[in-house]
Amino acid sequence: MGRSTIMKRFLLLVIFIPNLVFAEEILFRVVETTPFWNDFNFPSSENVSGEIPKGSIVEGRSGMYFSRQKILEGIPVQQVFHNNRKVLAYANSLLPLETQDLFDQRLLHDSGRSLLFSFYVNALISNDREVIYMHNQQAWDDFLDLQNAGEYIPFEWWEFASARAHLQIAQTSLRFNSDERGRYDLLVKNITRIENGYCVTVAVAEYMGRWWSWSDSVVEQDIFTILLILDGDYLDLYLYDTDNLIETFAFVDNNFLTQLNNLIEGYSVDLSHVTYPRRADGSMDISPPAIEVEPVSEVAEPPAAAVGNAQNAPATSAMPLWVWLVIGGGAVFLLAVVAVVVPRKR
Repeated sequence: MGRSTIMKRFLLLVIFIPNLVFAEEILFRVVETTPFWNDFNFPSSENVSGEIPKGSIVEGRSGMYFSRQKILEGIPVQQVFHNNRKVLAYANSLLPLETQDLFDQRLLHDSGRSLLFSFYVNALISNDREVIYMHNQQAWDDFLDLQNAGEYIPFEWWEFASARAHLQIAQTSLRFNSDERGRYDLLVKNITRIENGYCVTVAVAEYMGRWWSWSDSVVEQDIFTILLILDGDYLDLYLYDTDNLIETFAFVDNNFLTQLNNLIEGYSVDLSHVTYPRRADGSMDISPPAIEVEPVSEVAEPPAAAVGNAQNAPATSAMPLWVWLVIGGGAVFLLAVVAVVVPRKR
């Protein structure tokens, strides 16, 4: 074997061994016995492959996602290594092995409300779907170029856009979804509570989107930190520290999503019952439009002096004068009838 060949192999070892040595395992503890599935595409209650006992330690592989089966709809499952085999298990049955703290329950995935990119909120408030396109114009253009590859087809960006959960949180992972930038999964190693939020130690999962503005700076790292800072219904995501804001999300309910999808798809929008996200101080990033209300005829109020006189007047009967007039008139009429009828009976 020549010296040059030996030197090349040595250089390869120098390059690859550090990656093998410092590759970080993200381990989870199973906090309750959970079923697992070998079928990643269609996990259901009928094709459970077995159970992972409570107290087991498994290795995280990818972020959460959701079964297409109706019976498991809305329940997050997660890919893990168990007994040297890749399987699916309930995400809510897992906790990071080394974590110091846990996320508050209100941050975790909830089918009743979603974490949405805050600029989607601005689009609905301003009644302008182009706000969504302009916020990530380059990413949308790259995406549309891929759709048009090989043959030009005039796709419009809104044909691929939808209002849905753009960030989903479990104790073990964070899942980012973007129509124009793909999906991005982070596995949670440690959660530490800080003022107004959390410092989270994470690792990039196996599956990673291509267009996230922050992926280039972390893709070479095994482990890094992000900050989740809460401000009322808003959540700010930072990389490393508060000098690196990645994205702002907002909690919205399903009615908000419905009206936002109407806007994106070009249908009429009804904002009369929409609840907008607010900051902790009650403010909003953009003021909502005024809702037109049918005018109500005003009843003139009596002058203050008249009110005062009425309050100082002696107590009288609570029955209005017109009632007494009606009663009095009725009595007179009744006497007249009696006067006519009685003689006739005689």
